[in-house]
Amino acid sequence: MLNSSAQNEVPLVLDLDGTLIHIDTFHKMTYLLCAKKPWLVPCIPLWLLKSRPYAKERLSSLVDLLPQSLPYNSKLLDYVKSESQKGRPLILATGTDQSVAEKIAEHLGFFQDVIGSNGKVNMTGPHKRDALLQRFGTFGFDYAGDALIDLHVWQVARKALVVRPKPGVLNKLHKIKDAADIHHFPS
Repeated sequence: MLNSSAQNEVPLVLDLDGTLIHIDTFHKMTYLLCAKKPWLVPCIPLWLLKSRPYAKERLSSLVDLLPQSLPYNSKLLDYVKSESQKGRPLILATGTDQSVAEKIAEHLGFFQDVIGSNGKVNMTGPHKRDALLQRFGTFGFDYAGDALIDLHVWQVARKALVVRPKPGVLNKLHKIKDAADIHHFPS
């Protein structure tokens, strides 16, 4: 996989939903709202009409998503822990609401920074790419993701770690990245 000492200086940025965990936190929070506060379910379409990041923020304020109960990708988690022990900077960058992402990062205990949605900006695709470019510059980070929307980020990342990719992701990624810079995880 990625094993050079120079890589330890390059931050590893990880997506959350579908990458570090096997589920989508928005769907999980929606389910929890339905189960625990069903009278609020009719509000969800109204929140989504306002915006997806607003809906994420509302859900995160109404339900308690317990980080210890999430289905983590154990193989990726082992790799990330290993990278952390080597001193590599780790960043969680996710479309999940910032407050939820921070709870998850705190639970895991090895992230140096968290970049999440904030009620106004949905931190996915071009928004995530731009935030990472501002912090690290072009090719200044490696990125682990799983979906087509991650192509925006992989295009400017040094290395692309592809975790349990959705259909068509690898084909499109090979059109924008050299094969040597793509790492299918687990390989």
